[in-house]
Amino acid sequence: MWLLVRTVRREGTLAPRERLLALFGAVGILPVVAFPTSARYHAYWQFYLLPYATLSVAYVLETLATRLSRPAQRLVYGAVVASLLVSSGVTLVGRYGRPSGYVARQVRAFANYL
Repeated sequence: MWLLVRTVRREGTLAPRERLLALFGAVGILPVVAFPTSARYHAYWQFYLLPYATLSVAYVLETLATRLSRPAQRLVYGAVVASLLVSSGVTLVGRYGRPSGYVARQVRAFANYL
């Protein structure tokens, strides 16, 4: 978001791609701001922010690519891929390895029907 604000300050406007990125950010954060209690208990809000997060990473990498040497670019891209893999693994283990108390109660309640 900082790069978008900086671009607006320098150029006075955003390119269509940058406006789309800002729109995804606004739409993604709206449910979190409007329903903070739901966002605290449910991980679904992450999916609202997924397009913004993905395009933001691409935007930052594209901006950095013009300033970095080829080996440094590869190092940064590798670090991004590694961090995505690690964070996805941690999320999966956290969500499915240790279900919440609510999920455990629901599974017990419906166990007779399964």
